[in-house]
Amino acid sequence: MSKFILRFDDVTATMNWDRFYQFYEAMAKEKLIGIIGVVPKNEDKKLIYGNSIEVYWDVLRKLQHEGWSIAQHGYNHKYVTNDSGILGINNRSEYAGLPYDVQHSKIRNGKALLVDNGIWNPIFMPPAHSFDQNTISALIRLGFKYITDGYGFYPYKASDMTFVPCLFSRPFHLGFGVYTINVHVNTISSEGTDALLHFIRFNSKNIIPFKDAISIKPHSLLLSSVARNLSEYGLKTFRTINNSKLCIT
Repeated sequence: MSKFILRFDDVTATMNWDRFYQFYEAMAKEKLIGIIGVVPKNEDKKLIYGNSIEVYWDVLRKLQHEGWSIAQHGYNHKYVTNDSGILGINNRSEYAGLPYDVQHSKIRNGKALLVDNGIWNPIFMPPAHSFDQNTISALIRLGFKYITDGYGFYPYKASDMTFVPCLFSRPFHLGFGVYTINVHVNTISSEGTDALLHFIRFNSKNIIPFKDAISIKPHSLLLSSVARNLSEYGLKTFRTINNSKLCIT
């Protein structure tokens, strides 16, 4: 039976909080929790939806207290290279292609802001799904253990980091595996919102916290590896042909 993680990207003080609370309230009613990707110091004007909420950090601490996982979503969410990184999804990046020292400094500064506000977890959410080996090395040195990204249908270990795959921006599954549903509250349509709210109501038993997902293992490591390679090839091909809206920030 498939399991699902609800992941909310691009969390800032100026995002569409009304839309987020629609999902939050639906999830709270079903006693569900998700994972949010917090931009420590947002400098991306595209992520500004409205006025900044004054109790921003209090809200994030409340979510963490309720069990929500907090991922560090980069540092300032500004794309400075055209490098698609290891996953090869988007030709833009805040990190991939930069020297190790530069990446380490950006991640360290972002972590410091989250630590100062009492919400840091050892989870990283790379903007634009773009990161390279320097990113991973810097994350490990700074105490991160998990990356909420990658191909495949089960969490897997690589380069001393646990990856929890993120493939789709809407509910989809093949009847097995762990699926991260990626939500951008600033841009999701009314139709998409209604569909996801319906999904939450009728699939609550199969929606799990991020912390539970990381321990799920496939029945066969070989089949999991093959499925990861097939998902990478299949999704890249599908996206090229259909310009499909996959899990893209």
